[in-house]
Amino acid sequence: MQRRRTRRRNVPLALISLVGALFLASAAPAAETEKSAFQYHADRAVDAAFVRPAGMFAVLVGAGLFVPAAVITSPGGMDTINEALEFFVLEPSSYVFERPLGDL
Repeated sequence: MQRRRTRRRNVPLALISLVGALFLASAAPAAETEKSAFQYHADRAVDAAFVRPAGMFAVLVGAGLFVPAAVITSPGGMDTINEALEFFVLEPSSYVFERPLGDL
């Protein structure tokens, strides 16, 4: 009769994967500071072509969702309305308009 050892084999594999992921995660900040000119311009192009338009869409959707959220939260006073305004409108708009180009 043959025993199944798949569970024991998966534990070292999972441990090795976890340790490898930790090493890669610790190397990420060092790799981020050493961007090549191509990577710098590619980040700016992707930001301008895809991320900013998606952010504009998020601002428009957030503005549309803010109106019912303000009506629902209005019994709580101006503090709750300001929280809804910040969440739905101000945070997405600051991401689109105040963030430097290419800072993903």
